Parts: sequence; C-alpha cells; structure tokens
Amino acid sequence: MFESAVSLFSGTNATNTALKALQDLQQHKPQTRFIRFQWQDSSGVLRGRICPIQYALQLATTEKNIRLAPSALHCIVDNDFAPWRDPRAILLLVADWSSLKIINENAPGPSYATVMCGVLASSPDDPIPSYNMCPRGALETVTRKASEKHGVDFLVGFEVEFEIVKIDESGNVVPASAGFGRYAIDGLNDPVFKHIEEAAQELLDAGVVIQEIHTEETVGQYEITLGPLPPLQAVDQLVFVHDTLKRVFARQGLIANMSPVTFAKEGQGTGQHTHVSINPPIKEEQFLAGILKRLPGLCAFTLPYQVSYPRLKPCCGGDAVAWGTHQRRAPIRRMNPGHWEIRCVDASANMYIALAAICGAGLLGYENDEPLIWPDTALDEHAAALDTAEKLPRTIDESLDALEGRVEDLQGMMESKIVRHYLELKRYEAERVRAMDPKDANAAFVRLF
Repeated sequence: MFESAVSLFSGTNATNTALKALQDLQQHKPQTRFIRFQWQDSSGVLRGRICPIQYALQLATTEKNIRLAPSALHCIVDNDFAPWRDPRAILLLVADWSSLKIINENAPGPSYATVMCGVLASSPDDPIPSYNMCPRGALETVTRKASEKHGVDFLVGFEVEFEIVKIDESGNVVPASAGFGRYAIDGLNDPVFKHIEEAAQELLDAGVVIQEIHTEETVGQYEITLGPLPPLQAVDQLVFVHDTLKRVFARQGLIANMSPVTFAKEGQGTGQHTHVSINPPIKEEQFLAGILKRLPGLCAFTLPYQVSYPRLKPCCGGDAVAWGTHQRRAPIRRMNPGHWEIRCVDASANMYIALAAICGAGLLGYENDEPLIWPDTALDEHAAALDTAEKLPRTIDESLDALEGRVEDLQGMMESKIVRHYLELKRYEAERVRAMDPKDANAAFVRLF
C-alpha cells in the first residue's frame, strides 16, 4: 500500500514541508483526525484515499508515499476502468501541501483536511518515475515553461454554475428549488439558499476567494464567481469548491448539480466559464491565435462528454471558432488586453489538463508567432463571421477526432504522454456511456459533477 520513495520528496526540503504542514495542522486545528489525499482523474472524477493524521505524519517522517492500484488513472465515469491498464504499474501519490484545506470542523462527525496530489507513475517497461499521465503535472509543466521561457504568468478564475436537485424514489433527477433565476432575489429567498450561504461561509473560512453569488439563468440555478489565482492554485480551489457544495447539500439529502445538461427542456444548461489572463499581454494576439487554431480539439478537454454539447450555441458556449470583445455569442470573449473568458467549458472537465491544453495551445501560438486571422466579431463589419466561421464539434467523437491531429504539439508543450492517454481513454469511455441506460447515465453525471 505504501512505497518508499526518497527521491519523490526532492530531498530534505519536501520532507520538512510535509512535516511542518501536518504539525501546524495538529497545533492550530487539533480536532482534525484525518487527511484525505485527493487526485482528479482524466474522467474529471475526484478520487481520494484517507489516512489518520498520525499515520500521515509517519509517512512524511519515513519519506513514503501512498501507493495506488494501477487502475487509478484508467477509471471511467461508469465506475469501471479501461482494460488496457498495466497491472505491473506503480502509482504514487505526491501531496502538494500548499493545497491543504480544512473541511468544516463544525460539521457532524470527525474533522478532515484535504490535500491535492500529483500521481507519479512507473512500470517495468518505463522504470523512471514520471508524471506522464498526471493532469496536475501537465498543468504545472506548462505554467513553469511559460514563466521560465517567456516570462509570462497566468491568472485563472472560474464561474461555478450549479443547480439544486434531488433523486426521487424512482431514481429520477428532479428539481429541488423553485427559485427564479436571472439575478432574481426570489431565488435568494428559496429554502435551499441557506445551504448555499452555509457552503459559502465554509469556503470563505477555508480561504477561498469568492467575488459574487447570484441566481443564474434557469429556475433553481445559482453561480459562485471565484477570484483569479495562478493556474494550479485556481484549479485546486475549484476542486475544493465543487466538493464543498456537494458535501453541504448531501447532508440535506440534496445534490448541488454541475452536470452540463440534466433536464431536457433546459435553456443554456450549466457551464463553467473560465477566465484566463496573461501577464504581460504583449503577444496577446499570437496567444489567442494559438487557442483558436486548436479550439476544436481543445473541446475534447473542456467538453468531455456527449452531454456537454447541447450547450454549444450562441450566448451559451458558442458554436463557431471565433472570438469577440465582450461578445457573448462567441466561445471566446475578450474582456481586457490579455484577458479572455473561455465559454465552451463545463464542470465535467478535468480542469488541470483542460487548462494545460488551453494555455499550452496559447503558448504554441506565442512561440510560433501564429497570426490572428480570426476577426473581432464584436465589430459590426465582422459580425457575420460568427455565421460563416468553422463550426465547433457537435459531438465528443468529433472533438476527439480533432484532437488526434494535435497530440504531438500539445504533448511536447506538456512534456508528457497524457494527451494520448486521455484520447484513448475518452474514446473507450464514450462507447461505455452510450451503452448506459439514459436515466442511469443522467443520475451518474448528477452525482459525480
């Protein structure tokens, strides 16, 4: 279950960091009993292993890591795994102690802390441990290269949309809130809103950067807007927000649902608009060109399931390879110099690898001086381009086909094999999801996302 791996700690400093984090936790939050070591797989599912804090200290002291089953990075959304996993593989969790968060100590039961982890893999055929299949490692590599090679830093923020639902006795997903949307105060008077306030308070206590809370488009839909952070911290924070919303509502027998489309008559569905900015913005056109050039393939990461694609329409996720200044009809909305809102994203995505792909594509445009051949569709003379531009994929299979031609350049930017692994896994998973009973698939997406 546990593996000695002195080199994984990068020597004494990493060991000291782990020990200090755990000792500080014991000193300042002595009621904390367990540490949940977490990772997010390519299916976008948050997974974890739990250790008592005393044993976590022992692991840090002896420089050992939690060892996972070989299937841990081959799991899919139907609770199975891809059959081609290597049963000889060794997967080790490597905790990033800067991501340590306390789960509300005032909740019933024992108190927990969570920490996000990278996954280090090796096998007899590839014996040198690497982050080749780790989404978190891919994002860290892209952000490091941007800073070291180009002097470019990123900030990322998310708009977290969610609906409050429940599963009835027949197994059907049904609404649990009748509060009006579109910023209506009526939605804030709905009985479920007190649980949103409870979750928000817990998030603030944990140091989460919240900018706004409001009712969203449809009845029973809400949004929490998160402030910008560097990419890795931003996604760590996003994962914690998702998990907190799920946990707080689960205590009430309800579900905070972030699945993109749950009900057949939904208008815009549920998205997760993602704000990305570069500093300095001196080559913003080349960066944007790199993203637009590869946008159909990037949809395989940002819209990773067939249920994601009904959102691809104007003023929602967009439906064409296009951009515009403050243009909500396009999938990429320019907000300010070097700052874009990526609208073709939802919460079923693993945002570590999705952001690695988005930022990696932008950096390829940056490095290759790729020209911005797509006009600003916010200008009257270019508005028609939204109707004549190349269309975004309409299915997950089309997105995966588009990604096929981008594997090598994106993997080169990430310095890993994760894009090929992701592509093969998602093709297999798409077939499995198609074979599921639609009601069961809908319930699974609601529970997981």
